[in-house]
Amino acid sequence: MAVRLVQQNTSDETRQERVREHFREIIERRQLPALPIVVMKVLGMLDNPDLNMRVLCRVLSDDAALASRILAVARSAYYGQRALPTTLLAAVQVMGLRDLRNVIVSIVTQGLFKASGPVAEALWSHSLGVALASRILSSYLQHQESEQAFLAGLLHDVGQMILLQGDREGYSQIASDAHRNGTPITDAEQQLYGCDHALLGLRLLESWNFDDEIVMAVGAHHNPDRLTDPKSLTSVLVMADYLAFKAGIGFFAPPPPPGPEILRSFTFENDAVVGQAVERVRHAFDVESALLKAT
Repeated sequence: MAVRLVQQNTSDETRQERVREHFREIIERRQLPALPIVVMKVLGMLDNPDLNMRVLCRVLSDDAALASRILAVARSAYYGQRALPTTLLAAVQVMGLRDLRNVIVSIVTQGLFKASGPVAEALWSHSLGVALASRILSSYLQHQESEQAFLAGLLHDVGQMILLQGDREGYSQIASDAHRNGTPITDAEQQLYGCDHALLGLRLLESWNFDDEIVMAVGAHHNPDRLTDPKSLTSVLVMADYLAFKAGIGFFAPPPPPGPEILRSFTFENDAVVGQAVERVRHAFDVESALLKAT
């Protein structure tokens, strides 16, 4: 990676400085993508224990594209309804509020991953795989909420999409280099941009008012050596990242390996047990991918 930078000509160096300045602006001035207004309203309503379902559906209907995708999911074979829902209220009742939240965040996240090409596609697949692995792993830790873990996994690499959208050619190259050489992609990000995707993801989720535990886990998931609690949400992300990689979901360089304390916290004491978890993740990914394709 360093050799390629040394060989850059002056115009390349000027361009790279502009790119670095772009990401400095993002971090320092919080110039980040905003959640759609309807999504912000709906996510806020879903946190209200006195939620009125009809009011929720009226708000959802203000975003026709989102409403139609939710209806499509509820009508998919995944839910196995003989009488397919024809209204948004019926669709929400079929899905339940937990699935509704996850589908909405998945749709929004997928929208951020709208860039075409193999890197964007691999990023989306990997993010979904880590989300599903995080949900599975949360069952090993009784104090971890499975849907919080799912959302953290889904969003853990969202900073990579910000980098890809800001510098598609350059970021595609470093992703390819990291995959080919088996080197940490965060090292190349720091070298080229002066920041890494974990920091950008942290800043984005802060601006979206996500739960502090999710925000901090996303910001720390590439630093397992700094973990003080092997059963924290960050530990779940570290382990989930590893399982998704072992399952072949996405194609980037190997993530930081989980340490012995993390492995013990999930009772992953030998390769056979890890292999079983990898198969669970792979199966869950196949099922969830089919569900999202229905949208």
